[in-house]
Amino acid sequence: MQNSKIKTAGNKKLSQKGQALLAGLLLFAAGTGVLLSGLGYAQTKDVNDVRVSSISKQNFFSSESALEDSVYRLKTSNPLGATDNVSIAGSQGTASVTTTSGGEQITSLGTNNNYERNTAVTLSMGQNVLFNYGMQAGTGGISLKGGSGVYGNVYANGPITSDWSGFVTGTAVAASTASITGPGQNSFNIGKSGVGDAYAHKIVGVNVAGNLYCQTGSLSNKSCDTSRADPASQNFPVSQADISQWESDGASGGIIDGDEDIGTDPNTDVTLGPEEINGNLIVNSGGTLTVSGTLYVTGNVDITGDAVVNLSPSYGSHDGLIIANGTITVDTGSSVSGSGTDGSYMMLLTTSASNNAISISGGSSAVIVNAQNGTVNITGGASAQEVEGYQINLSGGSSITYQNGLANTIFLNGISPESYSISSWQETP
Repeated sequence: MQNSKIKTAGNKKLSQKGQALLAGLLLFAAGTGVLLSGLGYAQTKDVNDVRVSSISKQNFFSSESALEDSVYRLKTSNPLGATDNVSIAGSQGTASVTTTSGGEQITSLGTNNNYERNTAVTLSMGQNVLFNYGMQAGTGGISLKGGSGVYGNVYANGPITSDWSGFVTGTAVAASTASITGPGQNSFNIGKSGVGDAYAHKIVGVNVAGNLYCQTGSLSNKSCDTSRADPASQNFPVSQADISQWESDGASGGIIDGDEDIGTDPNTDVTLGPEEINGNLIVNSGGTLTVSGTLYVTGNVDITGDAVVNLSPSYGSHDGLIIANGTITVDTGSSVSGSGTDGSYMMLLTTSASNNAISISGGSSAVIVNAQNGTVNITGGASAQEVEGYQINLSGGSSITYQNGLANTIFLNGISPESYSISSWQETP
């Protein structure tokens, strides 16, 4: 009996040791399983990360390839639709082209297996100049006579004067201590249908539709509202840097030594630009000049008789210019215009300080006139869209009709509308 009891106690001890060993083995197995599971998960995750990274790179390359193809086609005038597609290793790149006021905006999307990468490029086509007024003058001021006037706003750093028949349909501003003056009681019409203010230190003899802001005045249809200080002088929107760039643009296409005379057979229909003319540019009666790039003339520009000067149709809705160091003359019957597309304008610009820096006598034109150092004289029923000059004289029934698009003009960089420059190129969210 005693031995039996001893065996039973021993068996209990052995059983407890076995259970402990089994529990340890089970815990070890469980831990190993967890470890192996974790290793397997990590390995699977690494493989998946590599796969996703590979797809992402393919998407980026396909997006970039579609973008590069679109840029190439634009710069080389090859056919390009609203979208451009490129496929790389199963990834589809799609570039979309949007025309903006300053050039082209291209966005590209590379996609595969619900993953995507985006890139974008902005292409600029030229220099952007903001013309905010139908007429802007320096301290020489503005003179309106003989039934002439401006359909739009005018701003002068000097005096604005009118005879009994002059008019401004928008707002007229004379800066600093300059004045706005008509010849008699309510004689100078400013504004229309209740819109259009007169604003100067001194205002005499105006009939204003809107408000009359002045410190002193008389002979007008309203009393001075003195709540505003004298208006500040304004700089011209075309800078010397702009002018220097345009001169370089013209010279980039080559130099013509001597006068360029157009209109005498067989030189009757000529396409020029970009070009520097080291002499005078003369377009005679019967001659047609098509401007295909910026023209820089070191001498004078004379457009006479029924001569025609216009931009190449390739300019589309954009703008171009002829820039001269000498005087510019446009005679009665001549026509100066843009490309034929709405919103396209030709600018005639001179750096001359002459009292006849630009003279236009007759002719209908989609033209911008700029003589910031000299005097602009427009007469004989001539028309233009925007005029800038140190001094501006408008007479003989001539008119300036401001167009809203002039607040965002784009002057192409010389060679052609295909001479894009890259403003930005980046990956986007």
